[in-house]
Formats: sequence, structure tokens, C-alpha cells
Amino acid sequence: MPEPRQGRKILTGLHDPATLRHKVKQHRWASAIYAEILESVRPYVERHANDPVWIVSRLCMHWQTRNSRTFVNGARWSHSEGKASVPTVRFAGARDWATDYASPAIEDLLPYSEDTRGIWLQNKAKPGNPWEWADVNVTGHVIEGINERIMGLAEKAAFLYWYLDDDDYAKFAADILITYCQGMHHRHPPETFEDHSQAHILGLATFEVIHERITTPLAVAYEFLVPYLHQTGIDTELIQSLFRRWANRIIEGGFAHGNWNLHQAKYIVPLGLVLKSNEAYEDNRGWEYYVSHFISESTSNQACLADLVEQYDKKGVWPESPGYAFNVTD
Repeated sequence: MPEPRQGRKILTGLHDPATLRHKVKQHRWASAIYAEILESVRPYVERHANDPVWIVSRLCMHWQTRNSRTFVNGARWSHSEGKASVPTVRFAGARDWATDYASPAIEDLLPYSEDTRGIWLQNKAKPGNPWEWADVNVTGHVIEGINERIMGLAEKAAFLYWYLDDDDYAKFAADILITYCQGMHHRHPPETFEDHSQAHILGLATFEVIHERITTPLAVAYEFLVPYLHQTGIDTELIQSLFRRWANRIIEGGFAHGNWNLHQAKYIVPLGLVLKSNEAYEDNRGWEYYVSHFISESTSNQACLADLVEQYDKKGVWPESPGYAFNVTD
């Protein structure tokens, strides 16, 4: 049975398409934003109607090997092994963003890019910026960035499905979301190799739980797509299981001090909000449980908002260096 829907929980301002259409019609700024969203994703959706593997094949996955286990050595990816029943999601290349390799435009990505030599990228440090097989562990944040951009398109398309009631946008978004979620569901969390000093902060997709940016477009796209997923018989239980596992990892990782708390919370909350209520799960961990980890319940590695506020001094200044302090205050 489909889970009961109690209105949109993440983007609560979007009550119904008719109300938003009125705003778009009445306000030039709203019309400009809508036009930008539409034009940024429509060409990909139109292409998807005739070539449904094009955008999906650009995701950074273990397409051929379907490796189920991924290993990191210190702050860099080491290797992967094991065999899953479906293509699995690649882990990030390194904790450090610095790399000689450019993040390609989606149109320039090699489909199903996987090779024993790495992934196909452009070397911006060499004359002429040649394309070459790059060892994954020197690619910085390129892998996660590519997947985030593609999932961002899915998020926009899922919104347009809701707004326009057009299944073409839903199919485009769902094909990306399902491929990624199945691939992450069948891949184990990263395992440490030799250097264990940073194991505590590892996320499922990146080297730090506070950089699991892809979880937000994943959750938003899923929430918009739920009617379509039910209509087409897609197993939403697998997706919800992944979201719960991901939120648990973010709660368990990180630190209960400094600026990590709110960065962790901004990913925990969207993942949690799209779940069913607590009573729907055997462990009683539904949307209320995960939201409480932001509002009222602290753990050893995640401070709730109520406790976090006490870390401010009486003048409302966050006790870290200015860059971190402004970030947290914002």
C-alpha cells in the first residue's frame, strides 16, 4: 500500500501547482526563475524520450564490474572489489578537492566510463588539456560533482512533473533516481585500508558526512516523484531503506562540536522528512525520529539545535574562525 501523504514536507511553500502558476503569471521574478528551471532541463528530457540511456550512462558508476565494496586509504580512494546484482555508485576520489582534472560538461562525459585505468577526464595541467584515463584517487571531488549535477537535473525534472503533470519529466527524473538509489543500496559503506584515522567521518558518497550534498536533490526529487513511482509500480521501500541508512551514517559520523552539526543536520532533515511516520518501521525510526536529531535530541556525534544554541556566547557569536562562524550563523 502506498504510504499516506500529508502534504509536501521539504518544500512546504509549494502547496499546489495552481497556486504556483498564479505566482509565476503575476510576478516577473517568479516567471524568470521558472523559465530558467524549464530551459535548463527540457533539452535533456526531450532527448530522454528517444534515448533513455544517454543521461543515465553519464552517472559515475561501476558499470561493468558492479563492485559492491570500496576501500579508502587515508584521504584517498584505494580500490574496489566484490560483485553486486546491479551497477553500483562510485565513491569519491579524495577528501581534498584539488586536482589536475577538470569536471566535464555532461555532454562531454564518456558513457559508462569505467576502466582499470580510472575514469575518462580532461587534464587541465597539460598543454592542450588532453583527455586521458585518470586514476580515481587523484580526481578530487570530480566524481561526486558529476553525480550531483545529474541528480540536480532529476530534481528539476521531478518538480516540473508535479507542476506540469507531464510524465516525460517524471520518467527522466525517475530513471536517474532509481539507477542511483539501486546502485547505492547495493554498495557497502566505504571501508578503510591501512590508514584508519579518518574512518569516522566517511559518508556513503564522499569522504565527509558534511559533504553528502547529493542527498538533498535525491530527497526532493523522490518527494515530487512518489505518485509516479506508485503509479508505475516502483519499489519505494528500497529507496526509503537507503535514505534511512544514509541518515544514520550522517548521525553516526562527524562531530558534536564546531560547525559540523548544522552541516550534518541539513542533510539528515531532508532524508528524514520524506519517510513514513515512526510507527511504520520496526525500529521506530521514521521522519519524526530524524527531525528530532536536528531539533531536540543530541548524540555523541551530533548536537541538536537546542544544545547547539548554547554554544553561542551572549552576543550571538559562533566561537570559531570567521569563515566557519559566518557559515554557521547563516
